[in-house]
Amino acid sequence: MKHPRPILKWPHEALKTVCAEVTEFDDSLRRLASDLIFTLAKSPRPGVGLSANQIGDTRRVFLMWDEESGSEPFIFVNPVVIKSRGEQTGIEGCLSLEPSDDCKVTRAKIINWVAADLDGKGIRGKFSGFDARVFLHEMDHIDGIMIFDRKAKS
Repeated sequence: MKHPRPILKWPHEALKTVCAEVTEFDDSLRRLASDLIFTLAKSPRPGVGLSANQIGDTRRVFLMWDEESGSEPFIFVNPVVIKSRGEQTGIEGCLSLEPSDDCKVTRAKIINWVAADLDGKGIRGKFSGFDARVFLHEMDHIDGIMIFDRKAKS
């Protein structure tokens, strides 16, 4: 029986790590993607994203998945924001922190991004609003940045 991987808690060293670019698109990467999906699905605290370093793997990979809305899980490999505009401020939480650590964070309102899929093929897209917020939150994780590092001025 498969078990979810533990979600690391701050101040674990992996959460402070700038993750390494993925160069091998192999079974190990597919297992990581599967582990991210399974771990987020079984998390006792609901979430809509999970980065590889939150489960102890320091590759530039993260998952976005709003299971409650019926969306499909989506894995981003080596993601990069290529354009951002606008501004939005809202409360963010993090599965690697306590709920009492939720805080206001200001992020771009609209982003254009590029990444790779699990086969190494290039993908690109545009997100706005909540999806842009989630993408940027997870990008911060793989860059070793936590929400309290971006806390908005009240």
